[in-house]
Amino acid sequence: MATATNTAFADSVHLEVFLRCATRYFEECTDEAPVLGTPYLLNEGIIPYTYMGAIAVSGNAKGTVVFAANAPLLQQLLSDLGETDPQADMLEGAAGEVANTLSGNARESLSHHFVISTPSVSTREGGTQLQTRSPMIGVPVHWKGHEGMIVLALTTVEGGRAGSNAY
Repeated sequence: MATATNTAFADSVHLEVFLRCATRYFEECTDEAPVLGTPYLLNEGIIPYTYMGAIAVSGNAKGTVVFAANAPLLQQLLSDLGETDPQADMLEGAAGEVANTLSGNARESLSHHFVISTPSVSTREGGTQLQTRSPMIGVPVHWKGHEGMIVLALTTVEGGRAGSNAY
């Protein structure tokens, strides 16, 4: 039976795939690629954004994938997607949809053994402290003058590696 390795982030392939998926998502949906910052270890697990969409992952990796942002980024995204009057109640859903789309696109590259859940969303002024057993890697997302973050908290399951079809 496969068990999760608790000592290290899943691997650089997962990170590379998610970064490519984020770039592709914003380019295709809005015609403007984000500028992705340098990935770093989130020692405290604090995600300093109001809106958060999270996807639970199982299969050849276990953990969580998060997209988090404040209202201005999500309002701009909804506007670019054709929403003429983005309302506050739509922002949580937008964060969840970005997390879901990034994870779904990554799944296509990583294999059918990378299993994702439906998104869970939350809103908390001042940010959230993510509770996870996996090491957390934060990747700043800069897009159209706004900031957000992708967080990958994944560990590889013994015997499971990312698929070789990662683009």
